[in-house]
Amino acid sequence: MGNYFFTDINGQDTKVEYTFGYRKDTNGKLKIDVHHSSLPFNIEESV
Repeated sequence: MGNYFFTDINGQDTKVEYTFGYRKDTNGKLKIDVHHSSLPFNIEESV
């Protein structure tokens, strides 16, 4: 879990939250099992 920060050509930053889940395959190698990214929830904008 963590945050990505993307910067557009005007220098405006956008924060995106992400989650990755991993598991080992039958050969013992890590594989991404789950991935989700989204913009953070802003309660002030939803009221």
